[in-house]
Amino acid sequence: MYESVVEPLKIHGVGDSANERRTMVLEALDFAHLRPPQRLAGVYPHELSGGQRQRVAIASAIVLGPELIVADEPVSMLDVSARAGILRLMVDLRDRLGVSYLFITHDLAVAWVVADRIAVVYLVASSSLERARTS
Repeated sequence: MYESVVEPLKIHGVGDSANERRTMVLEALDFAHLRPPQRLAGVYPHELSGGQRQRVAIASAIVLGPELIVADEPVSMLDVSARAGILRLMVDLRDRLGVSYLFITHDLAVAWVVADRIAVVYLVASSSLERARTS
């Protein structure tokens, strides 16, 4: 799990040393409510629940301190209790870190939980295909 979260730091050359990157990873895991982060950093993905794996993905997304996170169906494959926990975490991170989301979902009820504004995209693919046929 550690490698999943440290990878963005390595790719972008963030952190002067392995110890500094480790500190950043542990902080991101803690922000993602993966506790204790020191123990969970060493586990393999198959040892985690679906909700915990989603939290690892969130930790990986926030480790660089972004202003915007694009979340495409972030809770669609989770059970109801894990879904609620992830949505609460996303709202908490929005408030604590000031991160914004482009939250893509088919479930408008989920969108209402996290969104300040909602845009509905309707029949885009069909309209594009229709225009292509008539051209």
